[in-house]
Amino acid sequence: TEEGGKVTEERMRCLHFCDFLDPNEDEKFYRENTDLDKLRESASGYLAEYNKTSRKPMDLVLFDFALEHLCKINRVLKQPQSNAVLIGVGGSGRQSLTRLAAHISNYTFHMIEMTNSYGFTQWRIDIKTVLKKFSLEVSPGVLFLYGSQLKDQRCYEDINNILNLGEVPNIFNTEEKNEILENMKNLESQLDKSLHTEGGATELFNLFIRLVKE
Repeated sequence: TEEGGKVTEERMRCLHFCDFLDPNEDEKFYRENTDLDKLRESASGYLAEYNKTSRKPMDLVLFDFALEHLCKINRVLKQPQSNAVLIGVGGSGRQSLTRLAAHISNYTFHMIEMTNSYGFTQWRIDIKTVLKKFSLEVSPGVLFLYGSQLKDQRCYEDINNILNLGEVPNIFNTEEKNEILENMKNLESQLDKSLHTEGGATELFNLFIRLVKE
């Protein structure tokens, strides 16, 4: 360092990079932030904005570690076809910080509620409901799941397929697939022209898979 001191873990943890430091910017630039108080002020503003419109307002204390993890989660969400495993004890803020990061990025937050009696059949119904939403609107989304609640190994297989393929093979029956195709015909006009298809069933469904994967 300029002062001749050692680069310690504490100093390294003071390095924060994000693209939401200035909420008023039209274009977001990913850059280093050296003012932790300004970062906290910006994150607090987004939190207040979220609480005004959410049915589940969050009472978060944005201490230094919370801001550090918020920046990391936000960074992951901005990567194409991204996913992350958040490790921590219950109540450590994994869900809350992900909700806030999704709000900052203008992403829709999806979470499947699971009970003790929750089974694989209900899982398939819920995961299909989430996937279908990507045929209805052009809106990036975040799917948040608690690993401890996924008691059936087949659930992990479905998640792996979604991450790698953008779909769960044969999860939709003929009627459901036709519904998705009709939705995609309406949605296609809202997409960039480079994504437009000739309107065939296979092309439209492949476009749906691409939206899910991205």
